[in-house]
Amino acid sequence: MNPESWGFIGTLVGAIVGASTSIITTRLNSRNAISIQTEVDKNLRNERFRDFQRNNYLEIQDQLSNVIRLVTLTYFEDRSHFEVTKKWGGLKIDSKRNEEIRAYFQQLFIMTERIDNDSLRPQLEEIRTKMANCIGAESFDISNDNYMQLSDNYSIIMKEIGKELRNNY
Repeated sequence: MNPESWGFIGTLVGAIVGASTSIITTRLNSRNAISIQTEVDKNLRNERFRDFQRNNYLEIQDQLSNVIRLVTLTYFEDRSHFEVTKKWGGLKIDSKRNEEIRAYFQQLFIMTERIDNDSLRPQLEEIRTKMANCIGAESFDISNDNYMQLSDNYSIIMKEIGKELRNNY
């Protein structure tokens, strides 16, 4: 074969190898870019989720503090009324306070369902039940027992919420 043919074949093979290398490199770069973008999207989604959980826990802390304050105030008014009259349940809750308690309970219920921690959710449900039983109890003893348990559960639940907040930063 003459040298021009070998030169032509060499040029053709070189072009094929060069084009193949370019195609493979482009393909690898595209695959790598897709992988990086997928990871970035996953991290962004995870960060949005953590941000949502953080805000929800902060709201729960605020709502829980507000409602526990109103429940405590109501409990002590009921208790004072009981000490004077020796009759439990005779004191009517002010309609404004009653509406505030209802609104806080509603918000707590909604926010409780939004949390990701499956072990914390029942604890929040339990504390809501204790609060309701504290101000809606049929007797002083039942109300007092619920209030004592509520006091213990409140500090425990606030520590758990604080732990969850730290986990989401």
